[in-house]
Amino acid sequence: MLFYFINPIARKIPLRPLFIITSAFLFAMAIKFIGEAVQEFQEQAMLPFTELKSVSWLGALGLNPTLEALSAQLLVIVFALATYSVGWRARTRQRCGRPNPKPSSAIAVHAAGVGQPVPVAHIGAAVIGALVVVIERPSIIARERR
Repeated sequence: MLFYFINPIARKIPLRPLFIITSAFLFAMAIKFIGEAVQEFQEQAMLPFTELKSVSWLGALGLNPTLEALSAQLLVIVFALATYSVGWRARTRQRCGRPNPKPSSAIAVHAAGVGQPVPVAHIGAAVIGALVVVIERPSIIARERR
């Protein structure tokens, strides 16, 4: 019974705006979580604590107004904007009919081994993949050092 009620509504939902809104919400949550993680490290005295009096109003918004937290959050925002601009530029070039330039490659750790060429556009995934490999299989790195 519930299927027959939800199915017609689900077909009318515009997916692109829905995913844009949910992506923006998840991004805002990630920025908040980064600030909270830095605050936890500061409470454990693992990171220094440099309070910024000029932006103390951010505390009212639920953000951590310290130099360390704001710099980590700013770094993630800059990385996200750079990633978005690369994708936007590629889509714009496709619409204009111009071919995309051949992406340069970087050497990164891949699940298959060390030293695999990875397109720069996918370097974020390559770095995350490298971290997963190091955490799950540190023997790969140890073999390459010998």
